[in-house]
Amino acid sequence: MTEHQKKQVVDLCQRRKKRVMAKKQAESVSSTSKGKDVQDDLFKFDI
Repeated sequence: MTEHQKKQVVDLCQRRKKRVMAKKQAESVSSTSKGKDVQDDLFKFDI
């Protein structure tokens, strides 16, 4: 794997973590539509 690819994977993982955090926050706020959007994003970027 090249350095660029490694960087992309790390970046993707970090963004995914942020998305998981956002999802948890959305659930605690109980805004269902927002939580659903975040969940859809998670599926798109699932590694």
